[in-house]
Amino acid sequence: MALFGVGRSCAVQVAASFLNRQKVDFFFPGVAHSAVLRADGVELQCSGRAGTKYVPFADLAGITVEMLSQQTAMRLIAVHFDGIDGERQSLAGIAEAKARVFRDVVELACRQWCRQRLEAHAHDLRAAVQWLDRMGAAAHYVPRHRWTPHVDSLVALLQALPRSEAFLADAADAVAVGALRRLRAFVGEAEAVRDALNRRYLDHAVETAPLEARLTPSQRRAVLTDEDRTLVVAPAGSGKTAVMAVMAAKIEHLLKAGQRTPGEVLAVTFTKKAAGELAERLQRRGVEGVKVSTIDALGLGIIGEALGAKPPVGNWAADAQAQLVFLNETIERLISSDVGFARRAAEWNIQHFRAEHSIFDFGTYGDYFAYLKAGGRRTLQGEHVRSFEEAKIANFLALHGIAYQYEKIYPHVPRSPYKKAYQPDFYLDQFGIWIEHFAVDDEDRTPSFIDGKKYLEERDWKRAQHQQYGSVLVETTSGENAAGVLLPRLREKLQKLGVTFAPLPAHALIEKLRADGRIVHFARLAQGFLAQWRHRRLAMYEVRSAYQNQERHRLFLELFGQVLGAYEQRLQLAGEIDFADMVQQAADQAEPDGYYRSPYRTILIDEFQDVTAAQFRLITGFLRQRDDAQLFAVGDDWQSIYRFNGADVSIINDFERRVAPAGVARVAIEETFRSVAPIAAVAQRFVRANPRQSERAVVAVRAAEPPRVTVCFYQSADFEHSLRAQLGEVAARLGAGSVLVLARYHRAKPAILAFLQKTYPGLDLDFATIHQAKGLEADCVIVLGLRSGSHGFPTEIDDDPVMDMVLPDRERFAHAEERRLFYVALTRARDHVWVMADAEEPSTFALELARDPGVLVTGDDPQLGKPCPLCSTGRLAGTPMKCSNAPLCPP
Repeated sequence: MALFGVGRSCAVQVAASFLNRQKVDFFFPGVAHSAVLRADGVELQCSGRAGTKYVPFADLAGITVEMLSQQTAMRLIAVHFDGIDGERQSLAGIAEAKARVFRDVVELACRQWCRQRLEAHAHDLRAAVQWLDRMGAAAHYVPRHRWTPHVDSLVALLQALPRSEAFLADAADAVAVGALRRLRAFVGEAEAVRDALNRRYLDHAVETAPLEARLTPSQRRAVLTDEDRTLVVAPAGSGKTAVMAVMAAKIEHLLKAGQRTPGEVLAVTFTKKAAGELAERLQRRGVEGVKVSTIDALGLGIIGEALGAKPPVGNWAADAQAQLVFLNETIERLISSDVGFARRAAEWNIQHFRAEHSIFDFGTYGDYFAYLKAGGRRTLQGEHVRSFEEAKIANFLALHGIAYQYEKIYPHVPRSPYKKAYQPDFYLDQFGIWIEHFAVDDEDRTPSFIDGKKYLEERDWKRAQHQQYGSVLVETTSGENAAGVLLPRLREKLQKLGVTFAPLPAHALIEKLRADGRIVHFARLAQGFLAQWRHRRLAMYEVRSAYQNQERHRLFLELFGQVLGAYEQRLQLAGEIDFADMVQQAADQAEPDGYYRSPYRTILIDEFQDVTAAQFRLITGFLRQRDDAQLFAVGDDWQSIYRFNGADVSIINDFERRVAPAGVARVAIEETFRSVAPIAAVAQRFVRANPRQSERAVVAVRAAEPPRVTVCFYQSADFEHSLRAQLGEVAARLGAGSVLVLARYHRAKPAILAFLQKTYPGLDLDFATIHQAKGLEADCVIVLGLRSGSHGFPTEIDDDPVMDMVLPDRERFAHAEERRLFYVALTRARDHVWVMADAEEPSTFALELARDPGVLVTGDDPQLGKPCPLCSTGRLAGTPMKCSNAPLCPP
């Protein structure tokens, strides 16, 4: 810029006269009244808050001179500086002749600046275009981490050049101008260009690349995709063998293409069996030196390498049964030795053994009965009472040494106008006191589904009997329970009547809780909580603070805290770790600031839908260490069924967000080789009813005539007969073959299975829970237990709510994981699926499946009997008529 000097020194300056400046400030506030031409732009000075504005030559698209107004009082000349983004800055108040001269001077300066910048970077522009041409002709996949640095350098180059071509019209280097134009267009759509190049490469390479011939087109596409983070979605029936083949082919492709050395590749599996199978495949292909490991072994190895020695894993902590024994013994020891712990343990088992909802939270008898049927109404003395509130009262009495009888017939009035017999809820033998618990609030209102007038009439009749015969009646209410004062007020009422409380001593408390299975129940809950607590490395003070207003959670944390202390103390004294320590410590060392330096540039992982947050942190630690590290994950969100182990389905569902800002590719393996088409179609429709599951089409390689899925409804009493009939049909169809009998719970295993195996010797009959069946397959599958209730399918036993403190967030879609579990059950079958459903209490899954057009429905009518007029969800059947929700529902 020799014409105007060097740097930002002033060469040309114009300013409005004092009078014109006043006009500008008054009539056109924010418009500049003076300007200075600088080396690379124009500096405009405004009055007031507008201050100084700068118009760089790089952004300048045009300069014009204009009369702002024709009115004599406001008549002012303006010089407009229009930016490339449409923004306009103006200078006003100078004489017209000066304005036009200043415009010409600025235009000349801008042209010279633009030409100089273009000449200075002409070589860089040509080199950039050549790179772009090479990319267009490339015969390989371009991951984002290799693409982005080039694009970023282009952006930096273009920022040093004029953004507008308005002042380049007379530039001598037309080639450089053309390159500038092309590169500006490219940068605006760089990611779309990369996607197009990669699609073109894959479309061609899928047909021509020298990969294993047995791979399908979608499997070949997965192998050839070389994105920063690649998620291969492999459906049920694509086969573990096929998945291992894809992973082995991917590794072989990387090595043969020279993209990786064996020492730069890590393959991670969840089981030793899968690791062994993959290692064997690589060996058969002549691939050596690639690290294949389970995630646990990998973690232990990282700790050993980082710290110089592998810490021992406590056998008692690694073995689930041994760990449970330790926790059980610890709880009993704490009850015996710690009065505070014993008191809290008693409180837990009286009031909080099961998470409770108020009876006023329910809108119908049916909803309330479904809640009650989920379990937890059995008292410490073995009675099955009618509500959780009654169970609280019973356990309170038992643990305070007060003998009682439940629903003893009132001797003075053996019959009532409302029931066959009048049976108050509790009778205290030693003190001659009767207790009635009423479902009313503090204002005598009943829940909405109860006929309030009839209920209060019955209550008044009961009161009248006790008054007439002089018996002592103590009343409690659901309102007291909702307010959290049920038991304190009951204690107060009983003490006034002379009842003595003798809390069980520690040894008796242990015996009572042990006999009822309460200690082992709490130990199992603590065991599951412990694993997730340590995997997530939570801090007790933070969790307590978050849940301090939730009484049940707070009490559990107080009890768990002491158990946790004993567990961690044993590990520390022995110098041992557990699996949670292993993963977390390994993840710490794998972080960029850890001691472990990762040699791996490609990490492959199987069963990605099962990863926990801690395991994901370990894997991504490798990725954060190196800018060029890549992840190749294989999984299926439709088969995520291990939330209880900490598996977080959101990691695979939100894969793109979790690995941002890296480049991401999702590749769907489209073929399923196991199930015939009619089974695959029914299973897909069923699992995709949840809109959060990934949307994709899976094509069954094996065709067959529908239907191949049958729902057989049976009467509860006829289950064994129906099962025999189904197996007879299977034997008639197959003659010989494999049959896998599946159930949600192991307790549903039929007692006659061994007999049936002898009856049909041609059938290879096996039983498994659905979780155990992951990875198994058979010619035919029979799914048992599709009934409503606590141990039905879908189960109505939720994880204890305290587990929400440590488990991944619950999914909003009802029975989301149970739906995926049923999908897993359906897709174990190659040729036929029979689903056995209780016609008297059919599950929602059975009824939904029965409506599918691809499903055959046989057996009894699932709507057998009349709807119960009281609870609406039960069915009336039998002679005499009985509700399927009995004994909770009387009709």
